[in-house]
Amino acid sequence: MRIAFLADPLDHFKIYNDTYGHLQGDNALQQVAAVLAADLRAGDAAYRYGGEEFVILYTDENLTAAVNGTERIRNTVAALAIPHRGNNPPGLLTISAGVATYNPHTNLDTDANSIIEQADQALYTAKQHGRNRIAAPNPPNLALHKD
Repeated sequence: MRIAFLADPLDHFKIYNDTYGHLQGDNALQQVAAVLAADLRAGDAAYRYGGEEFVILYTDENLTAAVNGTERIRNTVAALAIPHRGNNPPGLLTISAGVATYNPHTNLDTDANSIIEQADQALYTAKQHGRNRIAAPNPPNLALHKD
């Protein structure tokens, strides 16, 4: 079994709440959660991790498949076309994500905290490169994904 962990926050969400109000912010979170739920397969799980962050646990995914699945979610959230004046470009609500994988057969001395840290560091890489992106730690040919 492999597990792919990703940290998935909404870009500039504090500005969104400050601009549109917390009720609209909650509505946006619900819409993003619905996108996540619709994308899950049997055995996968999504959780709200804190604030505007979500975590998806993909089972039996390698890094390439996890990044591709997360990219699909990123595109679906953008397609919701939720206005966000404080997120320019594109003027819409977007997400950034960091993806990391765990394989118990090859990562014998890796624990859950290490996987979370890898995903978190990849998330910061995505944010540093402009947001609305997916990043993963040291994947060949998968450093950053964007339209």
